[in-house]
Amino acid sequence: MKYILLFLSMNAIANNYIAYGDIYDADTEGKYMYTLGYESGDWRTEITHWESYTRTSWYKNHPEWRHAPLTHVKKHTVISLTNRIYRKGVFFIDFGVAITDRLSSVNSSHLVFRQNFGAKYKRWSIYLRHTSNAGLEGVNAGEDAIVIEYSF
Repeated sequence: MKYILLFLSMNAIANNYIAYGDIYDADTEGKYMYTLGYESGDWRTEITHWESYTRTSWYKNHPEWRHAPLTHVKKHTVISLTNRIYRKGVFFIDFGVAITDRLSSVNSSHLVFRQNFGAKYKRWSIYLRHTSNAGLEGVNAGEDAIVIEYSF
């Protein structure tokens, strides 16, 4: 599934961005994500498309999920709203909420939380992203990704 989004900026501090990341989570082995986003001031909104492939070794340690239909979903979409706090102009931390259309053995609720920690230099950012349901419902291993982002 491909997403095409057009974001229009009405002020000088707003910009669009695209990102690519490799996912490192508890139940997949082949994984990547694409993001399209819009940033205005400290607020960011984005839509992310994830692709992931089940890792059989995880199921050996968690037999209760072996036959669950939720664990075999390979694609999902996440829509998020985060607030960015820049530290010393280069390093930053993001906090926010997101909604996902996929339930899995790492996030067992549609409402999830997102945290990013990284650095930004000119139009490029690199950061570690953690997405988790914070123990609201069911299993909560969370999903982690290393993300490279370009703003335009």
